[in-house]
Amino acid sequence: MNKNKERLLALGLMAALFLVGAVCYAAFPPGEPIRVLLDFGGGAGKIMFEHQEHHADFDLACLDCHHTAEDETDEMQKCGACHLAKPSKDSEVPSRKDSFHAQCIGCHEDMGLELECTDCHGN
Repeated sequence: MNKNKERLLALGLMAALFLVGAVCYAAFPPGEPIRVLLDFGGGAGKIMFEHQEHHADFDLACLDCHHTAEDETDEMQKCGACHLAKPSKDSEVPSRKDSFHAQCIGCHEDMGLELECTDCHGN
């Protein structure tokens, strides 16, 4: 086999593998995350949030936390899209830290669960 045929074969094989990868990616989109790393942007640090546990085990709907979505079929925005680590002083949107604390602690209190700071920040 001469060099041109080898190059053509290699190029064809690369194209076929790329096509198979693209089709597989499109056919099997990623599902909801199991864990989400919450980053407050400083202070007490990052928290590993068990998304699957809260969503499935506690039967929470997506809209219980993702409050900007119209319904369950909308794409869910990440909290940091609106809730900044350090918003401007005149911002009406709470900071990421304040919104997480209000959402998470408030929900746990509504369920009658007591939380210590280290329950989340100690992980």
